[in-house]
Amino acid sequence: MSRLSGFLINISLAFILLVFAVPSVVAQELVVARVGSVPITVFEVSRQLQRLIPLQGNYHGGVKPEKIAALQEQALEELIEQAYLVQYAYSEELAVTKSDIDAMITPLRARYKTDEQFLAALGQESEKEFRAAVARHLLAKKAVQVAVTDRIKIDEAALKADYKKNLEKYKRPRQFRASHILIKIDPAFTAEEKAQKVELVQSLYKKALAGDDFYDLAYYNSQDKTAMVGGDVGYFHLGQMDPDVEAAVVKMKVGEVSAPIRTFYGYEIVKLVEDNPETQLSFDDIREKIVARERKEQAEKLQSDLLKTLRAKYPLERLKKS
Repeated sequence: MSRLSGFLINISLAFILLVFAVPSVVAQELVVARVGSVPITVFEVSRQLQRLIPLQGNYHGGVKPEKIAALQEQALEELIEQAYLVQYAYSEELAVTKSDIDAMITPLRARYKTDEQFLAALGQESEKEFRAAVARHLLAKKAVQVAVTDRIKIDEAALKADYKKNLEKYKRPRQFRASHILIKIDPAFTAEEKAQKVELVQSLYKKALAGDDFYDLAYYNSQDKTAMVGGDVGYFHLGQMDPDVEAAVVKMKVGEVSAPIRTFYGYEIVKLVEDNPETQLSFDDIREKIVARERKEQAEKLQSDLLKTLRAKYPLERLKKS
């Protein structure tokens, strides 16, 4: 899916709220780029940049200037894609109403006691310019709805045919459920401390073999968060657990308790609770996932083709750096 697709689909009121976190941009010429007759303003780029910055892992520690420059270019590219979609909306005579725009702005405006405070918060951007930017955003969303979402067709027969052709893809692998007791061994432990831990592990193992309740043994002794649920680690398949634990589990019978297993964290005693063989999932089991994948693939293709056509039809003019 294109950058814009995620931008449009995931948009929320938070996007509009960002206008108040953006430093005012002082510029005589507000338009930084134009697609056909659709402008992209410095204010839109600033808002979109502010949306991207929190996605960076080091946001709270500040973002390096070179990264800001890259994000600024990304913000502009996303807005260029939006502008192409707005131009499509114009050509198809799609429209948004005053009520549509008000519905997005009213909750924001309600955060301020007076109109003067609201206008002051807009900074260098006038209310008219802000409303126009909101309108363009809504038009782009409507364009995606009309040109992409509404054109997705789900062919049930084709889905079933694909399922039957690819049965191997739709299998649930062998699945286990287990409980464990973890006794941690810190590398910094002295030899005496390690020996005490080994002694504890052996004692717990003997109690488990003797029939003591495994849930209680784990609850009172296991040194990880699963202790609160009696050591239950839930369901897993091969490749998801420690290799040494898996090597033991595949040889065990349900209800059996393993001898202590040395792992990276220490020693584990494992009780196998369930062993479910590989299962062929039915079409009904997997249908929702197949439909979701089909919708995603069609949406990506439709939007890619649409943007390719629009780029060829409408000129892009970059007027200045944002």
